This record gives sequence, structure tokens and C-alpha cells, in this order.
Amino acid sequence: VDSLIQKKAEESLNSHLRGIERRRGYPHQTRSAWQELPEPPPVPQYLQGSVVVIENLTGAIVATVGGRDPDESKFNRSTQARRQVGSTFKPFVYLAAFDAGLRPDTGISDDPLRPGEVRGAGRWSPSNSDGKFNGLQAASYGLIRSRNTMSVRVGDRAGLQRVGELARQVGFKDELQPYPTAYLGTLQASTEELASAYTIFPNGGERFPPRIISEIRSRNGRVQYRNPRLSYQACGHGAAWTTSKILGQAVDRGTGTAVRRLGFSRPCGGKTGTTNDYKDAWFVGFTSSLTAAVWVGFDQPKTIIDRGYGSVLALPVWTEVMKTADRLGYESNGLRSARSFEEVRLCRISGKRASTGCEEAGEA
Repeated sequence: VDSLIQKKAEESLNSHLRGIERRRGYPHQTRSAWQELPEPPPVPQYLQGSVVVIENLTGAIVATVGGRDPDESKFNRSTQARRQVGSTFKPFVYLAAFDAGLRPDTGISDDPLRPGEVRGAGRWSPSNSDGKFNGLQAASYGLIRSRNTMSVRVGDRAGLQRVGELARQVGFKDELQPYPTAYLGTLQASTEELASAYTIFPNGGERFPPRIISEIRSRNGRVQYRNPRLSYQACGHGAAWTTSKILGQAVDRGTGTAVRRLGFSRPCGGKTGTTNDYKDAWFVGFTSSLTAAVWVGFDQPKTIIDRGYGSVLALPVWTEVMKTADRLGYESNGLRSARSFEEVRLCRISGKRASTGCEEAGEA
């Protein structure tokens, strides 16, 4: 644990949530009001949050915050609370599809789902957060802009079984529900699970399980216990690299642009998440060295505030933590691949190298 990042994570979470509680018309009990009660109830009802920061290439937990004050609530929300992850799950849906051969520039419809179009969906047809539909778009656009309609179609291409297997490979403990709604993040996970899963993106698909102890020594230096730095390849290198690049674009020109507005200019990638009725707010993101996940919500799920998106409630905490890590010397020098790549023109129809005919037909 890095005590300076730990302290910053605690301070940032408390400061930001206190600011939310001070908004005009805030409809819930505030922490200050709870503290002023003559006999505060044993379980606080005020807004809570959690933060977990992990070192990508070791799995070491650099900081972990399980709530606003452990003296007021012993419940550790970073490891014990399991909440729907919302749109933070979409990168794994796209990752599974890329692993199965989908290209980032393949055309995917952003129009409403038609009955029978998606396996198992029946007449279910989710809308997008802005209420708009934008026709045929590159698959990458669906993740950059967090389009529900496109994400369900991309998930249908990969299939629920493939997406579920990938979810297990990256460290999620719960089974994926066998319904297409799972593509939009109905899976429940802890903050630590989600942070650990995201480390595969800057790691090129390699995962180091999270750990908080490297080794234990006696007073004379004898090693009593050692936690080896074991890793495994959770998914294809190329698919993870592709997804990480798109998540970088999500920060630069998608749903995570508030990262830049709030002053973090270093190379990074990330994804917001918001569940139905604004009950859970997430932001998970990474630099070349660290991955962090932030959750905000109530212990008993209910609407936090109207339009309480992850970009509003969770992202600012992530940004403050990462700015501190940057000042402390944690690298964020760009996401580099261990393998070499060559850029080529491809045919959208065949997926093979484009010919002059493909170019003339506008399919390259």
C-alpha cells in the first residue's frame, strides 16, 4: 500500500461526496446530519463509495478504500459489496467479439433492435442514454460512446457463452446471466474485482491476480511466507490491445472526457458506468502502470441524484487519485505493446487485405 495514494483516495472520496450532499435539493440524509444525531443508528444511511488502485504488472494493491469512515461503518465496500457494474462491463463484451474476429471498423447498426434480431432478446429493445439512434457506425464508436444498441449487437456476435467465459478468465466471480441484458452490465462485482479485471487492458491480456502481501519476514529477515508474482494470459493479446486503444479514445472524445477537463492530461483509458435509475455510479480506468476503480452509491440501492452518471459521481475521484500518482512518479507514458504491429487496409466484407476492387467499392 502506498500511504500517499491511500490518503489521497480517502480524502478525494470524502471531499467529492460531501460536495454532492451539499447540492441544492439533495434528497437524502447527509453524513453531517447523521453525525449530529443524538444517537446515530449503528448503520449509516448516507452516500458511500469505494476506491481500489492496483499496480498493473504485479497485481499489488496500492490503495483500497472501503467507505467514508471505518469507525462509522466496518462494512468494506471495496471487497464485500457486490453491485451491478453497468456499462463498465461493455469493454469485455467488445473484447470477446474482437477475440472472435470482429474488427473495430466493422459497421454495426445503432438503430433500435428489431424483434428476433438478437438471440434470446424477444421484443426487448433498449434505448441509448441520449434517446438517439445514429444508424450504421464503426464498432469502436459503440464503445467510445457507450451505445446500448450497438453493444447488444456486438455481444450477440460474440455470444453469451464466449462473453461469460471471458468474464471468468478476467476474474469476475459471478456467473453471467443467460440473457442479452448481460451485455449491458447486469453482472455484480466488487470494486476490487472490477479494478483487477481492467488491468488486462494495459497488460496486453495478461492478468496478475490482486494481492496485498508480497512476503512476510521474521525480525531477523528470514522469509516466513512469499506470495509469488504469478500471472496468466486471460485473453488474446491483440484483442486486449485493440480494446485498450478504444478505451483511450473514450477518455479523449467519448464518455470519459471529464478526465481531461479536470486536468489529467497523461495517456490513459477508461470507462464510465451507470446502472438503472442512477443507483450505482462507476469509473474504471488505467495508465501504463496503475488501474483504479471508483464506485459511488448507497448500501441499500436507490437513486443517488437525477442524472447521476459515473462521469459526475465517480470519475472526479479517479482523476484526483491519478494526478497524485503521476506526481509521485508512477509512469503514465502511453500504452505500449510488447509486440509489433503493421497498419494495413482491410476489406469490411471479407476481413482480408483490401484489393483495388474493395477500394473502388468503398468497402476498404
